[in-house]
This record gives sequence, C-alpha cells and structure tokens, in this order.
Amino acid sequence: MSSYNSTSSRINNRINDGYQVRSSLYLGKAMDLVKQNLGIFASFTLIYVAFLVAVWRMGEIGSGFNVILSGPISAGYYLTIHRMANAKPFGFENFFDGFRIFLPVMTISLISGLLTSIGAMFYIFPAFIIALFLLFAMPLTIFAQADFMTALKSSFMIVRKQFLEIAKFGLFILLINLAAVFTFGIGFLFTLPMSFAAIYYAYDDIIGVQDNIEEEKPNLHHFR
Repeated sequence: MSSYNSTSSRINNRINDGYQVRSSLYLGKAMDLVKQNLGIFASFTLIYVAFLVAVWRMGEIGSGFNVILSGPISAGYYLTIHRMANAKPFGFENFFDGFRIFLPVMTISLISGLLTSIGAMFYIFPAFIIALFLLFAMPLTIFAQADFMTALKSSFMIVRKQFLEIAKFGLFILLINLAAVFTFGIGFLFTLPMSFAAIYYAYDDIIGVQDNIEEEKPNLHHFR
C-alpha cells in the first residue's frame, strides 16, 4: 500500500480543507483527448460494446463474464488515458493493461457494482447516489494501489466534501451517455471513452496521479 501512503496526505487535505470541482475543465480536456485519438478509442469501445451485447444475450452466464471482466476493462481505459494525457507511448494493447492488476480491479468493480445494484432496488436515484460516492474508487485502486476498503472509504469521503458539485459532474456524464442511446448506440463510441477521460482528469486534479504509474509493478500484498 506504499503508493496509497504517498498520496494519503493529499487525500486528507481534500477531505479536511475541501477542493474545487472544475467540471468544465475535465470535460473539455476529455473531449479534446478523445477527439485526438478517436480511432483507437472507437475501435476498442466497439469491441467492448459488442461484448456487453453478447453477455446480455447469454443471461446469467453472461452476467458472470461481465462481473469478472468489467473491472480490468475499465482499468484498461484509465491506464491508456493516463498514457495519452502524459504524452507517453501507447497502443491498442494498452487497453488490456488492466488484466495485469486483475484481482484488485475485479474486486473493486464487483463490490461497486453490487452496492450500486442494491441501490437500484430502491429505484434509479439511490443507485446514482451510490455510484457518485464510488466515483474515485477504481482510480484509487489503479493509481494509488489502495485496497478495496480504503478505496471505497476514501472515495466516499472525498465526494462527500463537494457532493453537489460532483453530482453535477456525474449527472452530465450520465446524460451524455443516455443521449448516446438515441444514436442507436453509435454515440457510445465517443461518450464512453469521454466519460472515463473526464473522471480521470477529475481524479488527477483533485487527488493526483503518480507520474511513474506505468513503471510500478502491481502491489497485491493486501489481497493475500
């Protein structure tokens, strides 16, 4: 958990002193990044959406595949976006880098999905609220190598400090993805990677991403 320890003071400062949510900045930078790399984003997202459609048709078995793979796939987006944002070499294969840290990202995705599903049992609004509080759980797992309990707690505390502003940010992301539905799904090729990029930029601005994240080996000792 050494990587988390190195960012914990910044996290504590945000929790204690607050921070500014610059939604327009995050969304603008995300849009520019995706536009500049639309081909590679669209190609991978097309595969991902096709996978989601396939597992949906498979019923319960497909749901199991989705639970197992959604975490590493989401992590792959974040890790590739980090490379792009920092002008580091990247390729299509980097979208699969999340499988290098399979256990931590699968675990946080599973727990986050379970909590959000519980909220959905009480209608859409509770599910949205829970998803907001967990907004930074995956980035904390990837970039700070936080264990799942630390990631959940830290994300909750950070979001709670600026809940209304984070809610506006999250609502806009939700709306652009809902709008993609009316484009027969084609819009997801842009809105889905843009959503990941916007959250990445928000996380980087509020908490900060370590510059050497790609060179670090996954720290899995807290799962043993």
